[in-house]
Amino acid sequence: MESEDFARFWTDDSSATEIIPVLELFYSMYYEQANVMKNNLHVLDELKNEISMFLFSNPLMDYLDIKTFIPSLSLTHDISLAKSIGEPTMPSVVSDVCSPFGDKLNIFERAFNAFSAPYLNFILGYPEYRSFKSPYNIIDIQSIEPEASFVFLNSNPFVDFPRPTLTKTIEIGGISVNLNELRSQKLDEKWSSLLNKREKTMLISFGSVLFSKDMPLENKKALVSAIKKLQNVTFIWKYEEDETDDFAKDADNIHFVKWVPQTALLADSRLSAFFTHAGLGSINEVSYLGKPTILTFFTPTIIRKFSNIKYVKSTKHVIHLEPSDKLVEYGNALEDKDISRFWTDDSSLSEIFPMLELFNRMFLEQVVVLGENINVLDEMKSRNFDVMIFESFVESAYPLLDYLQIKTFIPSTSIAYDPSLLVSIGEPRMPSAVPLPMSKFNDKMTLIQRMSNAIAPRIIDFLLTNPEIKSFRPPYSVIDIPSQESLSSFIFTNSNPYIDYPRPTIEKNVQIGGISVDVEQLKSQKANEEWDRILNLRSKTVLISFGSIMLSKDMPIENKKSLAKTMEKFPEVTFIWKYESNDTDSFAEGIENIHFSKWVPQTALLGNYIILFSDSNSFVSADSRLSAFFTHAGLGSVNEVSYLGKPSIMCPLFADQMRNAKMLSRHNGSIEISKYDLDDSKIIENSLRTILYDESYRMAAQNLALQLENQPVKPRELLIRHAEFAAQFGRISSLDPHSRHMSFIQYFLIDVALILLFSLFLIFFVVFQMTKRIINCLPFTLSSLKQKTD
Repeated sequence: MESEDFARFWTDDSSATEIIPVLELFYSMYYEQANVMKNNLHVLDELKNEISMFLFSNPLMDYLDIKTFIPSLSLTHDISLAKSIGEPTMPSVVSDVCSPFGDKLNIFERAFNAFSAPYLNFILGYPEYRSFKSPYNIIDIQSIEPEASFVFLNSNPFVDFPRPTLTKTIEIGGISVNLNELRSQKLDEKWSSLLNKREKTMLISFGSVLFSKDMPLENKKALVSAIKKLQNVTFIWKYEEDETDDFAKDADNIHFVKWVPQTALLADSRLSAFFTHAGLGSINEVSYLGKPTILTFFTPTIIRKFSNIKYVKSTKHVIHLEPSDKLVEYGNALEDKDISRFWTDDSSLSEIFPMLELFNRMFLEQVVVLGENINVLDEMKSRNFDVMIFESFVESAYPLLDYLQIKTFIPSTSIAYDPSLLVSIGEPRMPSAVPLPMSKFNDKMTLIQRMSNAIAPRIIDFLLTNPEIKSFRPPYSVIDIPSQESLSSFIFTNSNPYIDYPRPTIEKNVQIGGISVDVEQLKSQKANEEWDRILNLRSKTVLISFGSIMLSKDMPIENKKSLAKTMEKFPEVTFIWKYESNDTDSFAEGIENIHFSKWVPQTALLGNYIILFSDSNSFVSADSRLSAFFTHAGLGSVNEVSYLGKPSIMCPLFADQMRNAKMLSRHNGSIEISKYDLDDSKIIENSLRTILYDESYRMAAQNLALQLENQPVKPRELLIRHAEFAAQFGRISSLDPHSRHMSFIQYFLIDVALILLFSLFLIFFVVFQMTKRIINCLPFTLSSLKQKTD
């Protein structure tokens, strides 16, 4: 294909009718490529033993028996590829790659955007390739694409329209832009003198496919006419012919050249602007080249016993506020809540709702305490903070944010998934596939479960109204918290995409799950002599702990007896049971392989490692004297066993633990059992026997740990880089998706569907009426014909 083939696009639209012949030509080229490869199988045979990973899927990958592949695109996104890996395409707000629209689409543009990709797929279909290996079957590309490890896109979330992406989608736009190399380029005397001619300089270039020489003469004359009016500006125009007099005679401030050192010119500060065709390479270059903290930890106390806890290690400046009497009362009420009932009761909405109401009352009282300590806030205000990071549901943070006049803030969540916060920033919730924080479902839901998952947040929002919080500054206006949330620079979520359910996220959602797990530190911890002796008592050891909120001592006696009776059946296993009372004789008298302790060094036991290396597949395995962990599926414990590669039995009790247990069991290194099965010794025995003696669970747990250890960007690095980025640039409006401003009808294209249905009905009605009239105008009727026949 030569540049002349594209010259018509100076005047023609790049519509489907114009693009389809080009795409068909590409398909023909790829077919011929496949034939060339088939005729050079001896070359492919040489490659077979050298390549373990491939960047695209075709007969070559099939012939080389490569299982790991990464499709990559030179475009910013591909709707068909996104669909194949399960990523939402969102045609109501994300324009097609060849679309002339932005992200603010009217109803007709949204309709066009929704149907253009299916239309192209219908016309073109998928290319049909046959294997180079006998029996030369057709390769089903559509079924292979979803198996890609990742997808590389030539997109940058800080440049492109904001859209939700899966963790599998890696945006590498700008990878070809080496800033240091570009800025180190020096222009020769000719170009340097040209840049010094006038106060300002503009470069004009339309790339290497569409040439300026093919531009319609009227356009050239119009451009030159505008340029002549700017005599204080030098225009460097990349023009591929010598003849310019027919449109640019006497234009002294235009310098025509057939070639320009584009990157060197763009890197020079004397170049004021760039007039270009918006090719993705040029877009990345101008974006990267830029052509046209003090930390304080603030902790208002609620429960006094927590006031002396060091929540942060390196922060020296920590401010404590004494609680009011009412706040102490709320704190005591929270402590006195009978959490133990969740050993037998469901953590349903009716059970959780009173606790959420108590939290709301606590936060309102916190606001009162803050208002009574304006002198402390004034001292903080003088520090001119760059960024504020706070727990997202602690709404008392907003009047503090308002009073300190901090423009940049990052809400964070201690749970893996907060649908309300995500919706506020414009991220899709997807209730059909992503379970709620306290959901008992996994990502494969029935109709009833999907319905419950969809309406539960609406019910909670209806019952729990947002508290009315006023500013501490005159005129003491009510702070609109929902609208404030959307203005955040980023949000930090206690989720890790390699553990959690896969879901599309936008760039503002930074997943830092596992940041509290310092694997090297945990592995370096040594158990003392007593625990070392206990770990060496038997060939296998299991740790049992249900956390620090739900205590084992409050477990129903039937469950304790069932657990102890089952443990006795494993004489070769030591069971370390965190148990907070001395009444163990009532259910475990005479059982020698159970070691009860009111406190256990959990992280030291979990991190007790001997690292082994397997030569077969370079897999790092871990041999530890602690064989498995029987726990309640708290998010902290889930992160620890995931990072440390421990097989586990998860018995969720309440809140987000049900979701956490199902989330981890997806990775095949843990077993989930119900708390209602703790009195069934047969189920407990089967679970213990499986987790202890089925090697697949140990291997799966260690494989997950290996993935987390080698994840491309560590959670700690994500947090630090995004916090520093927010401090430097504040709120990034380009990351704010337009979709959050759209109505329900617009977002889901309901208006487009209604117009389409109405149009179809209208067409049907018109055809019906015309047919009826034609029949009525006939010189005979069916009944008269029948009579004549008779």
